[in-house]
Amino acid sequence: MTTLDDLEPFIKAAQDEGALGVELLRETVTGNRIVRGAGKPEASTFGHDVLTVRVWVAGGRLGVMRGDPADAMDLVGQALASTFESPEDALAGPVGRMDTPSGALSVRDRRYDRLDADGRIEVVDDVRAQLKDRRFEPGPIVYEDALRRRTWLSSKGGRLTEEDTWFRVEAGLTGKGLDLHQHTASRSFASVASLPLGTNLVQRADALLQKGRTLPPGPVRVVIPPLPMSRLLDVIGERFTPERVGGKGFLSAARTAFSGKLHVVDDGALAGGLRSRSFDDRGVPPVPLTLIREGCVGGRFLDPERARQLGTRPTGHCTGDGLMAGNLVMREGTRSINALLTELGGPSLQIDDLYDLSGLDLDTGALDVVVDGVVMDANIPVGAMQRVRLTGDLGALFAGIVEVCNNTDRIGHVDAASLIADGLVLAG
Repeated sequence: MTTLDDLEPFIKAAQDEGALGVELLRETVTGNRIVRGAGKPEASTFGHDVLTVRVWVAGGRLGVMRGDPADAMDLVGQALASTFESPEDALAGPVGRMDTPSGALSVRDRRYDRLDADGRIEVVDDVRAQLKDRRFEPGPIVYEDALRRRTWLSSKGGRLTEEDTWFRVEAGLTGKGLDLHQHTASRSFASVASLPLGTNLVQRADALLQKGRTLPPGPVRVVIPPLPMSRLLDVIGERFTPERVGGKGFLSAARTAFSGKLHVVDDGALAGGLRSRSFDDRGVPPVPLTLIREGCVGGRFLDPERARQLGTRPTGHCTGDGLMAGNLVMREGTRSINALLTELGGPSLQIDDLYDLSGLDLDTGALDVVVDGVVMDANIPVGAMQRVRLTGDLGALFAGIVEVCNNTDRIGHVDAASLIADGLVLAG
């Protein structure tokens, strides 16, 4: 196991060769995978061990190299050589010591080291048993878990290390015109092992096979439960960069047309959050960021260089060579879907999922997707529609929010609430 002291000599080696600043990040991942198709479960392992070397020379020229930690000295030399082709940047340089989050982030399952193959296979077999229904064909069930260790050092004195675990189970079913998918992911084994993933899939399928009414083409009120809402927040969550928020696109801060009921926070230190961590790939602890405050876009992810330009602190979202959202938390409403639909009355389409969002233009917000859904009359399911096309604009949808409900769920790194909204069109 790599320690901070093991990496320290490479800081000095880079400095001896002319580096004015150095950052080192070593990430080691060891994981297990179980795949269950029609036959017996198949077990395998996966992982990686990568050292990232960042060096800065005169003029703020940056060199970055990644590779096997066993080749650390070669990586230092290659990173220094690459600085000759880099532009000068007066704002560039390593990050120094910063206070990391206080209190436990609950990102490492204490029982991980005691897990065995039988326990992992049991999770897969349980989901398979829940999917036994003659009407449907279960897809492959995939279980994965991993232990990750991250170690970061800076020539400015920063020294950080962290271990975390994650667990994920994915399943699906087909038949009767349906093709449904669902997954669960968590920091703890107990969370993924206890969720009735297969049962949930069958219940979703039952709701979508209900005979009865359909809705005519035209403007339609939609109900978006946590699963499809988490898909939306996931894909737009990566767009809160200075360029996007400060530009003219769908998420421009200049737009204030979203409903005041929409409130989304990014919290990279949320206890037990799937993307919680005490420091990012540049050694910066995450800070909570309000991305959308009562309908107004404002929050943005900042790397150390952009933060220096703005005279503020970086936000802790650096991952690899880019910026990645942390845990996205949507503020819930005060009343349930059932109560609100009863009060609002009228027809609506409750969207089952938004598994395929390839029809969403993240620059303009234009939306053109195919969905399955349950037809509602007030709060009563009265039919279902499969493979219907919804078109519109995500900005108009967020502006047309009628209510945000208190039906919530944590799906991956997103805490999503349900919403009822106007603004979409059901195509013929």
